[in-house]
Amino acid sequence: MKQFGKHLVMAVTIILLVAGSAFAADVALWGSTTCQKRFLEPGAKALQAATGVKIKVFGVGTGKGMVALLDGKTNVSITSNNLEGTIKSTQKVLKKDGKPAAKIPENIQFHEITKDIIVPIVNKSNPVASLTWAQLAGLNTGKITNWKDVGGNDE
Repeated sequence: MKQFGKHLVMAVTIILLVAGSAFAADVALWGSTTCQKRFLEPGAKALQAATGVKIKVFGVGTGKGMVALLDGKTNVSITSNNLEGTIKSTQKVLKKDGKPAAKIPENIQFHEITKDIIVPIVNKSNPVASLTWAQLAGLNTGKITNWKDVGGNDE
């Protein structure tokens, strides 16, 4: 837990340094919903209490966060992916929105703060023995809404 706290402090510091105008106005962070609840919102509250700087967190997803950065809607985009995955997510959003593929500008700096591992855990009473990545994605996106579709009970 101490290491997580260090990562949080480092993340907030980098965000403020990158934002540049952080102390003159509110700071908007667009991007990863994974990061949003885990450390951005709690960190934003703590920072506001300590400094008075307001940080608005928009959990829109990695790709949409990068598009917001490219479009000038935000000074900082937060990703829960590596650079290659972030670029893929960004291109996917642009394509879906009918926009041409974008080259990531050279002046954008990618600061990897930490790596995270997400481990799905199923209750012992659930008869599901294993899940594929596709099934996990389906459960997470709502495409799969019943455990029976992955070998579990009809619920």
